[in-house]
Amino acid sequence: MKTLFIRQYLTIRKMVLAIFFDYSRLSEKTLAELGIEEYQREEKGADHIISLVARPWTGMSNDNKRSHGRALGKKLVFGDRKFKPRGFGDRREQKYIDFIIGVDESGKEILHTSDEAHLSNYFGANPGEPHYLTPVFFRKEVLNKYYSQPEKLSVILRRG
Repeated sequence: MKTLFIRQYLTIRKMVLAIFFDYSRLSEKTLAELGIEEYQREEKGADHIISLVARPWTGMSNDNKRSHGRALGKKLVFGDRKFKPRGFGDRREQKYIDFIIGVDESGKEILHTSDEAHLSNYFGANPGEPHYLTPVFFRKEVLNKYYSQPEKLSVILRRG
């Protein structure tokens, strides 16, 4: 998973993710054979704590094992304080395109926004405004990028 999405989710839910881990390894070689000195240390930070150990194995099982290493700890993942979630219907950052929805008596194009908040619907919103299912038209130049790459794209025009 992408860290960005996890942090955004944590922000929205007002949660903290705790990741716990416990890695333990046994070896048939001694610490000296591995070139490691015995140690035990702890690392602490604002969002983590880790205990690291390398020592001779003194366990009762696995008699052929002679050394032991372990990493034990937890890491906290917090939400992103800079992230501002947008809810459904939050239109602050959206930009809407004007579409040609018809032509008036003088032949001038009639433009209207595609912002649904300014269109009528079946539930009585914005009476007198064009319906949100109004057919829209655009200039033929919009298709130029498709016409200019015939090896990649083809344009089929149909009149309905």
